[in-house]
Amino acid sequence: TIDLNRYSSYGYDQRLEVFGPLGMLHCEHSRPNHVVASDQSGSNKTPLYYSFPSHYDQAFKNQLNYFVDLVRGRVKLSVTEKMTRAVSKVVQACKESVASGLPVKITWSEDEIPEY
Repeated sequence: TIDLNRYSSYGYDQRLEVFGPLGMLHCEHSRPNHVVASDQSGSNKTPLYYSFPSHYDQAFKNQLNYFVDLVRGRVKLSVTEKMTRAVSKVVQACKESVASGLPVKITWSEDEIPEY
């Protein structure tokens, strides 16, 4: 199931859960800090980041630095053609699933699987 919504009254809420036959991956949304204050009345956490730019501030800086390093020849391109094609295959399956309302099985040939 994919559930997307760009608006939340309590901040920029972004979580990810991936389920499979061997287990689950779960990624909570990030916060400015991870302190939880608890006392007899309950627990409080730091509010979520409010917006996309505040949530991904460091990521934007990292991408800009990587781009400069790439242009100057200090690093190699980290995203391969195989990776891009694999993402496109998954997106297409998601679109088909949404349109049909049914799960779509993705099959992979050995040469389609990207190396990391």
